[in-house]
Amino acid sequence: MNKKYLLAFSTATLMFAACGDDVTEVTNIQQSGLAVLEKGEKLSKQACDTTNVGEMLFVMDSSAAFICDGESWQTLKGTDGADGKDGANGKDGSDGKDGEKGADGDSGKSTDSGKDGSDGKDGKDGTSCTAKSVKKDDLEGFEISCGETVIDTIWNGKDGKNGKDGVNGKDGAGCTLEDDGNGSVSVTCGESEPVTWFKALCGAKSYDPQNKYCLELGEGDDKKYQLEELLTDSRDNQVYRTITIGDQVWMAENLNYNLKVLPEGETDSVQASWCGGGENGSSNEGDCSVYGRLYRWSGAMDSVAAFSDDGKGCGYKVECESSGIVRGVCPEGWHLPSNVEYETLFKYINPEFVPDLEHSTYKVGNDAGLALRSKAGWTVTTDVGFSVIPGTDAYGFSALPAGYLEFRRESFSDTYNPLYFDAGGRTFFWTSSVYETDDPDTDKDDDYYLLVAEVIELKSEAREVNILNYTGFSLRSNYLYSVRCIKDSN
Repeated sequence: MNKKYLLAFSTATLMFAACGDDVTEVTNIQQSGLAVLEKGEKLSKQACDTTNVGEMLFVMDSSAAFICDGESWQTLKGTDGADGKDGANGKDGSDGKDGEKGADGDSGKSTDSGKDGSDGKDGKDGTSCTAKSVKKDDLEGFEISCGETVIDTIWNGKDGKNGKDGVNGKDGAGCTLEDDGNGSVSVTCGESEPVTWFKALCGAKSYDPQNKYCLELGEGDDKKYQLEELLTDSRDNQVYRTITIGDQVWMAENLNYNLKVLPEGETDSVQASWCGGGENGSSNEGDCSVYGRLYRWSGAMDSVAAFSDDGKGCGYKVECESSGIVRGVCPEGWHLPSNVEYETLFKYINPEFVPDLEHSTYKVGNDAGLALRSKAGWTVTTDVGFSVIPGTDAYGFSALPAGYLEFRRESFSDTYNPLYFDAGGRTFFWTSSVYETDDPDTDKDDDYYLLVAEVIELKSEAREVNILNYTGFSLRSNYLYSVRCIKDSN
């Protein structure tokens, strides 16, 4: 058995039977003497586990000592000596002689059996091992001896000394944060090099998503990224994407300001603006967050001067004296574009475009319509026999097919019913450009009299832009179109 016992003795020398077993550590188990059992058969009932490792018992009927190794009781008795040899057997006696014939002879007497050999003497007890406490300098331990031979001395290790307290570190240097306003934030701590974080990246440029957005144009190898500004309308805090095309800055979304003031005399509706993209042939409104709102021309011009006097009085059967820039219903710092500003946009897209400065009833632009229309959403055609031509949205203008709203008068009635048309196939944008008709045969009381306004039209089946001239009849309250605003130039 090669068990290692972890023993410690408070006083006196103890005897171990496991002479030669390795002993490498001594733990403190205090025991002043041996417990005694009269009979060995009771030993199995004595507890031996990890709680009494090293405990010893003396059994009287076998004159043996036992120690608990944590699992069972192990004897500390020396090994028994070898058994003595058996003695030699006695010789067998001689057989008796046969008697003569006739009477049977007497039986021969049995000889005595040989005596048993004497038992061999018991061998000497093996040498016992002892452990005694020893001291040397500041060390304490146990000296292990078997017989007269010292096997080993086990020293208890000293407690290590406590380490010295570490030196307190210096106070860290304060950190500074610097926002460059273009989406980069630099943090500098003490004398270390500044670390820079980017709020967002557009290609390789950083930007702040609070006031800019990243526009992705083109596809494949021609793909490019363009940083553009966001516009917040202070009237309702709505945020719009903007787009720079040439020297102009346009809204890249339809205006969605909920105009609520109706011009004087326009009493056919309780609403001054309606959501675009409504269900065709019905009065069910579309999604304002996608298509923006539709406005009467008087609302687009702000004829009631709610925001400026630029378009005051411009409306149906009203002398309109507006000239120059007309803010109209647009946010502050922006205005309703004129026909000239739209034509500048078309010519930037296609330098071959030549505007028709004569106010004809119908003018055909170039293929700018294809570049201005969004890639998705154009799903139906408005003319029979044509197919949808997807837009390319090459400049990020993203015109959507919001359709238009018309108030149609019931027959033989003064009632007007709102109906949506051409959603998914056409869109119209009001301009601020107006002029008086010079037709001498026109009666000032006629619905067609007084003003002509130009409207921009985009169609799903057309590559070009149509510039429509709408007379006074169309300027009355029964037609509602979309508005795109352009930024005032400095």
